[in-house]
Amino acid sequence: MAPKIKNRPPPVVRLLAGGVLCIFLSLLCYYWHLFLKSGDLQIDSLLSTELIATIIICGAFFMAIRTIMGFTRDVSELRPKLVQLENTLTRLREALANNKELVGNLSQEVEPRQDLETKMRAHFEVMQDLQLEDEKQRLAAEEEADTGRKRRVQRKKMGFGVND
Repeated sequence: MAPKIKNRPPPVVRLLAGGVLCIFLSLLCYYWHLFLKSGDLQIDSLLSTELIATIIICGAFFMAIRTIMGFTRDVSELRPKLVQLENTLTRLREALANNKELVGNLSQEVEPRQDLETKMRAHFEVMQDLQLEDEKQRLAAEEEADTGRKRRVQRKKMGFGVND
């Protein structure tokens, strides 16, 4: 198993951190120089506009560096997932292209069969209609034969159709 690499910040972040540290140290040296030059540190020099602006700028740099480091940590965690998703998407696209070609070929083969199926359905419906009509005629003929027999039996009972 390969050794696990620690999450190190990228060179840009390290460069920014070094720059902020240099600015902070230079301001510290500047105020130390002012203190040594004047002999005493007055409250006005501590609350000067430059000092407050420097503190705000350093805070903004630290926040930017922290944000960039957080994003780089997230990127290192999400990169393998993104690569896996890209590979899956590529595989699906290739399969889709193959499937489109296969569907095109099959649709050309299926079209004549669909026409034949439509014709066979129509023929089957016609055959069912003919069979139903034949059944109706047969039932009507049986009904007529039954009524004819009943009449003959009734005539015989009444004495009318002895010679029939």
